[in-house]
Amino acid sequence: MRLLHQDSNTGEIKLYIESLDDLWHLKNLIEPKDLVWANTTRRKEEKGDKIRSERPDKKRMRLAVRVDRVELQEFQDKIRVLGIIEDGPQDLGHHHTLMIGIGDDLSIFKEKWKKHELERIKLALEQSAKPSIYFVAIDDTEVNVFIMSQFSIREIGSAARSGTGKMYESKSNQLEYFEEIRGILANSIDNEPLVILGPGFAKEAFLAYLKEKYPDLAKNASIIASGQTGAAGVSEIIKKGLGGRVLEVSRIAIETKLIEEVLTRIKTDQPVAYGPQSVDRAVTAGAAEILLITEKEARTSQGEQLMRSTERSSGKIEIISTTHDSGKQLESLGGYAALLRYKIEE
Repeated sequence: MRLLHQDSNTGEIKLYIESLDDLWHLKNLIEPKDLVWANTTRRKEEKGDKIRSERPDKKRMRLAVRVDRVELQEFQDKIRVLGIIEDGPQDLGHHHTLMIGIGDDLSIFKEKWKKHELERIKLALEQSAKPSIYFVAIDDTEVNVFIMSQFSIREIGSAARSGTGKMYESKSNQLEYFEEIRGILANSIDNEPLVILGPGFAKEAFLAYLKEKYPDLAKNASIIASGQTGAAGVSEIIKKGLGGRVLEVSRIAIETKLIEEVLTRIKTDQPVAYGPQSVDRAVTAGAAEILLITEKEARTSQGEQLMRSTERSSGKIEIISTTHDSGKQLESLGGYAALLRYKIEE
């Protein structure tokens, strides 16, 4: 995400969208009653004597829509902003949907930008300069390749080794397997970190293959042992913090570590609160050192009140995405948790 313009007098922030994560940020930045300007297409206004059966062509224009709701179209890589046209060259007062994707810019006007919204933009700007991370979760028979960006982990490919057992364990069979994995990576990876993980020795063999045949892919690669393969293996190393400096750039890793700390404190009876009522008591008492709140709850009146109270008592606020497993765990706890400075009585 890039910040193109900001005007505190008019309440305008103009942004350029560079990644899928930016769309997730937008989904949580744009609210009903905001005014959003963006490029779009709409059919030309018909003349009075225009024959009805002749549908006019669509033309490109820039319109301002007063927002009713926002939808994230994950499979289309678009944000849909639905509302009433309030400004622009035509059709004022009509319903319209802005489709915003990577490579688009838009201006968001708010009467007042909330502190956590400005923090989200700041985070998006900082994270945009950090690389995505690729994972190859591999064993002797199958592999899954994932990409992790700021707030999401998604699978981009998989492969299975043809045949198993001793009669299939030929060198040519292994090379075909490794070459298929390399093909998956070559379609998307550029100069980003690559983590090869899994049980057994297949990960070492695959890295050796890359070093010999494709040194450019191998130069940013590292190996991490895990007890599982697939998505479970990736989740395992993130939760355990096994990626070291490679994973420190990821917001998912930071959020996962925070949720793991909450769960550990719950199990060991250390200072922690979870659920809206318990967290409210802790925040009111000034005991909340770090407030953890889901994106959904951060947009509610209760969430906003708790964030303001936490700030007044010099606490820190972490807004947690629910697009990954740890975020879903916080959601199951009621959407609220707090790491406390000291225990409070229930």
